[in-house]
Amino acid sequence: MKKGFLIIFTLFYFGLFIVLIDLVSRNFIGPLPGVLTLAALVAAFILSVGLAQFTANKVEVLAPLKRKILLAIVCLLLILTVIVVFVKAKGKKPFQDLEASDINYYSYYERWI
Repeated sequence: MKKGFLIIFTLFYFGLFIVLIDLVSRNFIGPLPGVLTLAALVAAFILSVGLAQFTANKVEVLAPLKRKILLAIVCLLLILTVIVVFVKAKGKKPFQDLEASDINYYSYYERWI
């Protein structure tokens, strides 16, 4: 039972951290913010495993009914977190500010003539 709680809490905390990291690193451009985002994701995974371990240890002390209620609430929040992550990822389009005329070589050349 503890492994189940550990997996569910890890996924929940990691989903929350993904949303927060996405909010922070959304507007940065370049290779360095990409590397920092990757490092933040690794740190978030390590932190989410630690938080899940702590939470699973605290849940073991609860009565069985409270444990089931908490598991149901966390599963619902996990589903909502996954929905938020997918909705945010679906709305993103790479280079959505660029138009086709900005990329075309000839239109670029004509500006300087």
